[in-house]
Amino acid sequence: MFGLISTKELYLLKLDVVAKFQYTSYFNGNYTLAFNPRYVLARKKDGKFIDVLTGTKYENDCVEGREMIVGIKSIITSKKHITKDEANFILKELNPTYLEAVKPKKLERKK
Repeated sequence: MFGLISTKELYLLKLDVVAKFQYTSYFNGNYTLAFNPRYVLARKKDGKFIDVLTGTKYENDCVEGREMIVGIKSIITSKKHITKDEANFILKELNPTYLEAVKPKKLERKK
């Protein structure tokens, strides 16, 4: 279905930037978050989460200066699909700095 997003295996990811990371041992470390979270809707594929609106891939890597997944919640609904407008509404409510893509207006020629 065109313009609809399937709710099957749809997740709400909470992302935050790793402000500081310090290795303590191999595969272990302490990190500090920027505490400026943002949310995206994504699906899991091949161990990575892919944003359903932008196609951006998110991994759960802890790298200083990059975003990290800090929370994962399944979307629970009786609906089989949601519209892109509904997805944008969810993201606007959760992300106070959410900017919607604006289509450029057609320029009219003066006669």
